[in-house]
Amino acid sequence: MKKQTNRINLIYIFSFLGDALFSPFLALYYSSLGIEETKKGLLLALIPLSSLMGSLFYGKLSKNAKRNILIIRVLVLFQLIPMMLIGLFKSYYLIMIFTIIFAFHNSTFFSFQDGMCVNITTKEKRIYATTRSFGTFGYLIGSLIGGKLIDLTSFSVAFLIAGLIYVLVELLFFFIKPYEEERIEDQKISFKEVFSHKDFVMYLISYILILGTWSVEEAYASIYFKSLGISTSSWGYIYALQIFVEMVVIFIINNFFKRKINHHYLLLSAFIIICARTLFLSFDTYLLFKLFFNASLRGLAWGLFLSSHMEKIKSILSENLITKAVLIFAISSNIFTTIFNYLSPYVYENLSFNIYFLLLFIIQFLGLIFCIFQSNYKKKSSN
Repeated sequence: MKKQTNRINLIYIFSFLGDALFSPFLALYYSSLGIEETKKGLLLALIPLSSLMGSLFYGKLSKNAKRNILIIRVLVLFQLIPMMLIGLFKSYYLIMIFTIIFAFHNSTFFSFQDGMCVNITTKEKRIYATTRSFGTFGYLIGSLIGGKLIDLTSFSVAFLIAGLIYVLVELLFFFIKPYEEERIEDQKISFKEVFSHKDFVMYLISYILILGTWSVEEAYASIYFKSLGISTSSWGYIYALQIFVEMVVIFIINNFFKRKINHHYLLLSAFIIICARTLFLSFDTYLLFKLFFNASLRGLAWGLFLSSHMEKIKSILSENLITKAVLIFAISSNIFTTIFNYLSPYVYENLSFNIYFLLLFIIQFLGLIFCIFQSNYKKKSSN
């Protein structure tokens, strides 16, 4: 059964490769159709909202490893169908339907895939992070070739290839048999119990204000740079640079500094860099410099965040509250992102992208203040 992890590694490469040919270019596809900005905002708002609904729906169906592998196959199937079809139609309402179907299953798929991966790697005494790095590598390759593929052919061809890759992912999952999990007596934990921790509430507020606006920024970054005249292939290269920097940061921290650096400082550094990146986007500078600097800051910030966020949660809450807390983070940020994705076109169309990013920076800066207060509150509580 040791070969299970090797199969999972292969699945991670292809699942992230397929997604990289689709997700980073979806907003650009909307723009290529000439969809007006407010309608485009509605489509982008439906993505986090549908993701939230999908997570809640399939989360209710999840019971054990055997059930989860069946759910994963359904999730893959209902991703590849809209992937393959969305580029073939120009109707706004058909595109909306395909967007909802895709988003309803996409983020939930990656959550279930991670859960299954943890199940198998733990039983086979392998390292989950190693398998996850195969996925990052697949995303890097997909980002590098995706934009160029679209420029040479079309969005429909790139999206069709992404869907065909997911057909392969679907087939590979038939060769995966997760280990049965140990039965643990259910613990009924209320959301109220999680919210009773004041330092958690303060961190949640900072998370929503910073990571929520970050998600909004990510949704509109490609549209912004497209308005400045960059090609789709250039956006693919920039996205790949972001992933590469993120990989390097995570590798260095996990292999050289993980036990030497306080995760509070890592997280605070990530939040400061996120704020700096957003403020930088509000300035008019030389385009190539702006692209390179933006990608570098994004990769650095996200690498630091991924290396510290879960450690931060574990320092605030007991182990039995973490799952509920992660769900609270997901629900809160998705609601925030849904609202702001919908409102964003009204802001940058009536004002400008410069003012738009400046407003996002102000919101993020407020979140940074809450993060600093939370850290100080934690220190006082510990004394």
